[in-house]
Amino acid sequence: MQKIRNILIDRVKNATHENFPSIVRKAIHEGVVKPEDLRYFADRTRDFLDKLTIPQITSLLHSFSLPIYRNFELFTNLTNRLHVLLSDSIPSVEDNIKIINSCGRLRYTCSHVLDILVKHLEGDMDLIKPRSMTAILHSLTRLKYHDLKFLEKLAVCMLSGLPQLTEVEFANFSIAVSKVYVQINNQGESDAEKTPSVEQGEIILSAIVTEILNRAPLMSPMDSLRHIIALSNLKNVHGEKNLSTCVTELAKRINCAVLYYEHLVLLLECLVSLNVYLPSFLFPSLIPSILDKRDDPKIASNITLQIELRLLDSITTFPSINESCNILVENISTNILNLLEESPQLIKYVFEIFNKMQLDTDDLLQQLESLLENKPKFGNFLDKDAKIHISTSISKSSQQWPIISDLLDKNNMQ
Repeated sequence: MQKIRNILIDRVKNATHENFPSIVRKAIHEGVVKPEDLRYFADRTRDFLDKLTIPQITSLLHSFSLPIYRNFELFTNLTNRLHVLLSDSIPSVEDNIKIINSCGRLRYTCSHVLDILVKHLEGDMDLIKPRSMTAILHSLTRLKYHDLKFLEKLAVCMLSGLPQLTEVEFANFSIAVSKVYVQINNQGESDAEKTPSVEQGEIILSAIVTEILNRAPLMSPMDSLRHIIALSNLKNVHGEKNLSTCVTELAKRINCAVLYYEHLVLLLECLVSLNVYLPSFLFPSLIPSILDKRDDPKIASNITLQIELRLLDSITTFPSINESCNILVENISTNILNLLEESPQLIKYVFEIFNKMQLDTDDLLQQLESLLENKPKFGNFLDKDAKIHISTSISKSSQQWPIISDLLDKNNMQ
């Protein structure tokens, strides 16, 4: 490998502007992707910048995007050069697609260039295959592209081609569409402006649900999770009477043991968001998997107070809980005591949810009392809402909490 690397590095060193992009492509394809190698390729790119054509820039963007090489200066230079060339040249459909997808992989955007590329795409929609169209939609939503009407149009054009997509591509489509409608819902458009999107949203959601039900038995746990996330984002699109059947079909086939801890938490939150309560999935599978993964020291060391609160907040929606769920709540409650000092801004949410779940707050109050005693400035994080929730906990406690009470009394006197 070292011999091949040396040969390819030497070729890059001696390249001309005509063959430079193809040599870089070959080098990266052969695995010459160490940070120092990519930095050298970037430096050589600057040497040829003023002579690069649209196809050459396309090739370089694509090559650098494969190892996800993020170099703001390099990509700014490349897109600035591209912007100049686009003023009097039209890129091929293939180059257009590659540029957008490369930017999507790198999460690098140049709004001026994207606007020009999208304008050209609109006239070439009939030339773009469904799989490429899905990749474009996925990339543009990753880049948070602003033209939601175009993204919606792209999604509608895709519907007849859904059966042609692979499982991963279909999950990408589902997630991308859900991001579009989250943005539409967050824009606060007038009814007249929003109605077309709502109508199209009904059509798109119906097609997605139908395709999910057709594919559910063959989906991987990760793809199933991504569809549930998408449906959670799409739940406010009118016209779909009930998503529970679709979500149930997806959930019951998920092997929770193969998902990451963060994914399990997100899955639980999405089920709650969709108002889908599945005790036959939650208690034998999801909750035990969450408990098992918490026993892993590497996972346990990365659990934050915010994640713990998200879990507790989801559990509060359960009509009933079983023993494993009780164990999880106790586990979380104990861990929160250790995390309180790291996230003082979340104290009010901790007391709020403990009170909501009617959990014993004495240990929590003891920890807060200790923090206030040893770090008086900790009290600066207790805003009005926090003090209300803390007062509620104190009123239910049989013990005295002089330091906390003194702080609350001083606040009342001010």
